Parts: sequence; structure tokens; C-alpha cells
Amino acid sequence: MKGILGKKVGMTQVIKDDGEVVAVTVLSVGPCYVTQVRTPEKDGYRAVQLGYEPDKAKHLSKGERGHLEHSGVPLLRHLRELRIREDEQYEVGQVIKADVFAPGERVDVIGTSKGRGSTRTVSRIVSGASVRSAPARLPVISGRMRTCPGIWAPSVSRPRISKWCWWTLSVTSWLSTVVSPVRTAA
Repeated sequence: MKGILGKKVGMTQVIKDDGEVVAVTVLSVGPCYVTQVRTPEKDGYRAVQLGYEPDKAKHLSKGERGHLEHSGVPLLRHLRELRIREDEQYEVGQVIKADVFAPGERVDVIGTSKGRGSTRTVSRIVSGASVRSAPARLPVISGRMRTCPGIWAPSVSRPRISKWCWWTLSVTSWLSTVVSPVRTAA
């Protein structure tokens, strides 16, 4: 396992050696602290818990504060577990930085998309979520009425709005991608 926690800072462009311009994502990563090591004997699986981004004590629960103080690491906002192989050894309090990745190495990035909450027709049309709202009914609702609410005007005696077009929850979803190559900056 070569893993680290971080946040997306933004996007920029990089010019390759052959002159091609490539869009890249800028991440702010590490240092991450090992806050707990899980073992098969005690926990039934092998993993390491990493903490990232220092935080104030008032933003953490008493259980989180006690856990981090017992580990001897600073108070950290994000705690995540990563599975490890049997040959990897970690100690509580160990610091993991971005230098675990070599320049040019391919990495697997996992994150979450931005949730947009409950949306109605207009915002769904703008964000393009209507196609995802009812994937099983796409053959039925495809065409020019795909993003429309149906009969909407109050002057109609009996307005009928399809349940597939009325209300949609644009949920936060997991994203996973393979990124190449890695470049580290000071």
C-alpha cells in the first residue's frame, strides 16, 4: 500500500516535452500521521489508519481527541483506513509524506464528487442530472421531453407530471480514476 490523504486544490495545465498541453489536477497532500495499526490477530484484518490536516480540539469529538492523544499525534481532522499487505510495517506516530510516490509513477485516485442536494427541474436541466435520474426509463423518456417536467401550466385542468421528471436527488458519488504521471513540487 502506498497511500496518502489530500485535498484537491484546483486545475492547471502542463506542457509536455513534445509540446502537448495536458490538463492536470493539483493536490495538496500530506503529511499524514499513522494513528492506528490494525492486525489480523486483534482486529481480523490488516490495515493502517491515517490522519490528515491538523484541526482545533473544539472541532473534534471527545472520542476522537482521546484516540489521537493516546496515539501521540497532533489533533487531525480526517481519519481514514487503508488496507496493507503482510510485508508492510508501520508504527503509530510515523509520518508519511508525498515522497512515497516516485515521479512518473501511476497512482489510483479515489474521491467524492460535490453533492448538489435535492434538485427540481430547472436546476436539473442546468446540471445535466436528468439523464441520470431514471436510467432504466431512458428509452421511454428520451427525446426532446427528457428534461422537461411535463404539463406544468396552472391553467390546465388536470396537470400531470411524470414521477420520473418531477424530483431528483443529485447524490454525492464516489469517483475512482488512474492518474499518470506523478509530479511533486516543493
